[in-house]
Amino acid sequence: MKKRNLTRRGFLAGSTLAALGTTVPSFNILRAGVSPNEKIRFASIGMGKRACQLTASVYAHPDIDPLIQRVAFCDPWDSAGYWSWGKPYREKVDKDYAKVPWHKDYRRMFDKIETDIDVVIVCGVSNFLYPAAMHAMQRGKHVSITKPMCCTIQEARNLAKAVERYNIVTQWHRQRGRLGHTDPSP
Repeated sequence: MKKRNLTRRGFLAGSTLAALGTTVPSFNILRAGVSPNEKIRFASIGMGKRACQLTASVYAHPDIDPLIQRVAFCDPWDSAGYWSWGKPYREKVDKDYAKVPWHKDYRRMFDKIETDIDVVIVCGVSNFLYPAAMHAMQRGKHVSITKPMCCTIQEARNLAKAVERYNIVTQWHRQRGRLGHTDPSP
């Protein structure tokens, strides 16, 4: 009888092959979720100066731009982006993202392309932020809201309850210092 020498390398190779042979893959292409390699698809609601500023500057940053896909812009106000102080940002957004569709009503936007949106950025006047953000949360979308998020304490409580109820991530941001840095502290 021939004696066989078993090395550590031989043992590891053999045991690995044996383990792989008994493993049944649990991956099913029909049940595959969102790939971690996919871009985050976001929509901006309220495309006045602030949202156009974010879209043209912060979200166009070379480190961020490859990670996101802009799927829709919604501007309920016809001329908000064209006021003198917001015009350069709006023109840059119009030029750089000419293929991104524009909507007038965020509710209709959600009706049309709800499944194409992962995150919603809500900017605008104070009394507009809460209803738009709450509508997005009720649709299960993650939300980033500019300040002030809401006008009453009850609205703030409703937003906090919605975060837990719909299991989503929210962010409140305001700018301090140079554009692109968020600071949640007062």
